[in-house]
Amino acid sequence: MQTLEKKVTLKESQFPKSTLKAEEWLMLLVKDCLNKLEAKGIDTKQHTGEGIEIHISDTRGRKRVTNNQKGNHALGLCYSTNASTGNKRVIEVDRETDDLWVTIDTVAHEVTHAVLDEGLGHKGLFAELVKDLFKLGGKPTSTVPTEEMKDLFYDFLVKNGGYPHIAFRPSHNKQTTRMVKVWCTSFECVAATEKSMMEGKGLIFRVSSASLKHAAEAGYSLNCPVCKAPATYDEETVPESLYA
Repeated sequence: MQTLEKKVTLKESQFPKSTLKAEEWLMLLVKDCLNKLEAKGIDTKQHTGEGIEIHISDTRGRKRVTNNQKGNHALGLCYSTNASTGNKRVIEVDRETDDLWVTIDTVAHEVTHAVLDEGLGHKGLFAELVKDLFKLGGKPTSTVPTEEMKDLFYDFLVKNGGYPHIAFRPSHNKQTTRMVKVWCTSFECVAATEKSMMEGKGLIFRVSSASLKHAAEAGYSLNCPVCKAPATYDEETVPESLYA
């Protein structure tokens, strides 16, 4: 009588960290994702301009990856070709994350965005690819690693090792004021100052914590009052008594 073999659960500790620089390793992962997409018959060049670049969020600019929806903390972002002077799709991953499986999930998610039409969002072909090709779990808007995803990238990890990034997790000082620091995310903001540009920000302004609460409850996104580009803030600098 044939016995069933127990499925082996892959662990991060099985893959020693690569000796490559973290962003070099990430670029190899991007290329592996592109190869998988191409094998699936996806045109990976139609929407990527001059190609794809990937970076870890800058410790001197925005403190961490933040999306444009009410400043929520994101693990990854994929910028449009218009946001790059080199006509490239640029992916940014969170500097505070060094988990191997979460990183693979994030990169596969963002590369899928990069090769598809920017207006598609998390629907249609995007949802199909992250689920059926990359085996990501969870909702298309917030995917999570699965055992099937780990199996899919096993050969890549054997060849290249684990993610060599050391997470940067600063201790954020809570503000004592009810006015929260908010900034324009556009590097071309006409109201930017020399100081704000050195921080990688457009116009820097202050918004009361109560106003942020009301905007969030109403479903509104923050925008720069001058150039109207998306604005954001660091959630961890919001006062403890934000809504008190």
